[in-house]
Amino acid sequence: MRGLASPPGSPLLAHRSLSWRFSAFEVPFADLKAAATATKASINDVYLAGLIGGFRLYHEKMGTPVEAIPVAIPISVRRPEDPAGGNRIAVGRLAGPVGIADPFERVLTIREQVRVARHEPAVDLFNTLGSVMAWLPGSLLMQLSGTTSQNDLQASNVPGIPWDTYVAGAKVERMFPFGPLPGCAMMATMITHNGTACLGLNSDGAAITDLELFADCLVAGFGEVLALAADDDLAAGVLRRVV
Repeated sequence: MRGLASPPGSPLLAHRSLSWRFSAFEVPFADLKAAATATKASINDVYLAGLIGGFRLYHEKMGTPVEAIPVAIPISVRRPEDPAGGNRIAVGRLAGPVGIADPFERVLTIREQVRVARHEPAVDLFNTLGSVMAWLPGSLLMQLSGTTSQNDLQASNVPGIPWDTYVAGAKVERMFPFGPLPGCAMMATMITHNGTACLGLNSDGAAITDLELFADCLVAGFGEVLALAADDDLAAGVLRRVV
């Protein structure tokens, strides 16, 4: 298995448009943490497994099952000797295991794929060659890196603020992030705000044609993963759609 290898895009999600459609979900961060502890995986692995679970159910209900979809995630390549400040981020490519129905197996498969992607020798290529590539024409850069339209899902998980925050005296209850949609079928971003994991989805209306159905599938997909928590009380938690 190679971290940068990507499967073909799903035929169900192949179309692209200029239509951006937004939806928001939330789940107690403790539930994600409990599922991560139960599976000996990271919270990010559990988050990705919930997303992939939603895509699996959506493909099944739309009558177009597939085994895998191309997924891109940011991977930090910062080293201890790097100067303080700023980020060193590379792109990790996964074969999102949509064909795996068992949520435990799905989490472990994603965990291994992320590990391989993180240690892929070419993962830091663009940081290493950045000064040279800055002079290359855009068309050549696209051929070297692959276009983001080849991804069915791009997902990121951003640390949030773990305490109460206020704006002009008003308490901030939730913080939903919405990333740009650079040609992929869906951009998913999660940020944790004071104990609540807030998930913002930006999807292409031509790729995700039934957003209501996808929302139901996403809730069910996260429910499968959260049910892996060792504590039955925590396992009762589910992802909840907000808008």
